Amino acid sequence: MLLLALAETDLEHDKKWEPGYELGYYQVAWFVSDPNSMEKLDVGSWFDFAPLHDLEEEWTAETKRDARIQTALQAAQHWIDRSEQVGRYDA
Repeated sequence: MLLLALAETDLEHDKKWEPGYELGYYQVAWFVSDPNSMEKLDVGSWFDFAPLHDLEEEWTAETKRDARIQTALQAAQHWIDRSEQVGRYDA
């Protein structure tokens, strides 16, 4: 069984001078570890999310956070599925 971990940040403002980051950004990351590799990190990826969804008044803070997390989970699951297809992990 693989271990899937997530990490996230609050709204960051350290890239305001870069195009597309004027309003700040959120980060969500996923990481996969295989117990057979002595639980060392096998792979991971960060996502930067522009806070444009903060402009959606009908979305709650929880809805916005869930959308970011679901995006990261989908990317992780895609990587795991592809890795199983090529034999990296047992399906």
